Amino acid sequence: MTIAGPLEVRTSRAMGSRLRLTAGRADVVRAWQLVRPIFIDTERALTRFDAHSPLSRLNAHAGDGRSHCVEPMLVTALVEAQRAFRATDGAFDPRVLGALERAGERAGVPLPPSPPALRPDDPWLSVEGAARVQLEAPVDLGGIGKGLALRWAGAALSDAGITPYLLEAGGDLVADATPDTCWGVAIEYPGRPDPAAVINLRRGAVATSSLAVRSWHGAGGLRAHHLIDPVTGRPARSDYVSVTVALDDPADAEVLTKLGFLRGLRRVAGVPAWAVTRAGEVELTPPAAARTSWPPAAASVLSEAAV
Repeated sequence: MTIAGPLEVRTSRAMGSRLRLTAGRADVVRAWQLVRPIFIDTERALTRFDAHSPLSRLNAHAGDGRSHCVEPMLVTALVEAQRAFRATDGAFDPRVLGALERAGERAGVPLPPSPPALRPDDPWLSVEGAARVQLEAPVDLGGIGKGLALRWAGAALSDAGITPYLLEAGGDLVADATPDTCWGVAIEYPGRPDPAAVINLRRGAVATSSLAVRSWHGAGGLRAHHLIDPVTGRPARSDYVSVTVALDDPADAEVLTKLGFLRGLRRVAGVPAWAVTRAGEVELTPPAAARTSWPPAAASVLSEAAV
């Protein structure tokens, strides 16, 4: 049974996205008071659009061969980014910051040079204790940072005993519902008013990487976007316009959307994942088919051999 009222909504802006919380009327004020500071603190620490942020100050020292003292939130985000980098064999690579700026998404913050080529076996982060790190190249933590903010906010809401709730930040979300209910979550279908699919979510996270946001006309009038392929150093030429993943953790889901978008849905065939191709077709992994409550007629499920 999907959740019905009484529910209330709170909205704001954070980390370059709309932040929207839906919760029970009796809990929404307390829930919002928990959520907003987490996103404010995460944005302050991890933004690359402020020259004075902890991340920008560290990026300014990238490649200098020395370790620097940074705050715990930044250390945590860097370690999570390194873990994602290793788990995806470099498909998720926060060092694409230089390529992202060259493609046209400039923050206006001075940066040292990025490596001419990004190789998945190159070490780029060393951590000393709880507060010192050495960075070999400037990094962008925007996507995984949003996933971490959702992780931390969801944990705060759960620790406070608040349920049901659905917290969305720029199309990614984390949610919890009462045992006999669930949230109906629509999967994005870029360029169309109807969703690609609808899933029933009892608890967990959903994240999407999409060309529907953060795209622009680059050099020579060519269409560019923020999903950089570390192999080429350019906006990815993917078969997809969007990839969505559902997992327990929003940061992990965010990482796997990048892997699926860049390397194909078969690379994430073991988890619930939905993709919309450039031709407008919908592809699902077998676990996604099991989670989908409203599949479109044109949906194509990957064969079990792909898992």
